[in-house]
Amino acid sequence: MWLECTCEDIGQDRWDELMKGSRPLNYKWLVRKIKKELPDLYESLRLDLYNPYWQWTRVTKTHYILVSSSIEYFINKGENPYSNEDDDYPYNGYNDDYPQTSYDDEYNVFNESKIRKIIIEEINKIK
Repeated sequence: MWLECTCEDIGQDRWDELMKGSRPLNYKWLVRKIKKELPDLYESLRLDLYNPYWQWTRVTKTHYILVSSSIEYFINKGENPYSNEDDDYPYNGYNDDYPQTSYDDEYNVFNESKIRKIIIEEINKIK
């Protein structure tokens, strides 16, 4: 299961294709599934808070469709073809032409502790 796209990322033709044959789905069930399988998405969308768009949750043969903040999130039910486990996939999440001082290379995520350390060192220099 992986986030394939949102309605903001695609045109009307692709949206129609993804929505074709959709039917209602239990919102709470999908939120529990997202919390378990896509915890980063769960946190970033703050799915622990009330969602006034809960009633627009839908499902197709290939996708779960979650609406949050008036944005449709198309979650593919299959395995992510771009997962980090696939060594043949060349994209590493950021542009290699620029130094990534604020990213953790091992996990390819923003590393706040490194930034905090740098800021504290700079503040101590000023004192």
